[in-house]
This record gives sequence, C-alpha cells and structure tokens, in this order.
Amino acid sequence: RYKEAEDRYFKAISLNKYSKHYVNLAVMYIRTGRIDDAEKALLNALELNDYNPMIYYNLAQIYKYKGDIEKAAVMRDIYIKTFNDMNKFEKAGDIKL
Repeated sequence: RYKEAEDRYFKAISLNKYSKHYVNLAVMYIRTGRIDDAEKALLNALELNDYNPMIYYNLAQIYKYKGDIEKAAVMRDIYIKTFNDMNKFEKAGDIKL
C-alpha cells in the first residue's frame, strides 16, 4: 500500500505545501529503502519550515545510514536544539502545536 500512500502524500502536497507532508513522505521512503528520495523530500520540507525538528531527526538518520557521520552529527545537534526550543515555547504558552 506504499504506492497508495505516496499518491496521497503527493495529493496533500498539491493542496497544501506543509513540511509535515514532506516529512511523512520521507518516512515512507525510508521504510521502503528509497533513501535518496527521502533526502529530497526532507530538503523540500526544510525549504518550507526550518523549525520542524523531525526534518533534522530524519536527515540525521539518512546521513548516518549513508556513512556521512559529520552531516549526521550536525543534523542531530540542530534537531536537539530545535526540539528543545519548541518545548520551551510550548511550555511558556507562546505557541500551540
């Protein structure tokens, strides 16, 4: 059913270009071994919203899988900072997720 899921993500993206749609598409690609497609989807998500920690988390996983430990570490560090920053805002009531 991955093809059906892929089609639905593309439909969602055509309606609203939200970073979460690209992240979900990337996760599906990762699960099906389409690592390069997953990376492209995540880079598209990054262009839309650089404050989505799941982009960085998944990019870290991809770069680790590809053997690029330096890029993986950078993405991991950005993930941790972004995740922590979002939690600070949420606890302060500044943003609602």
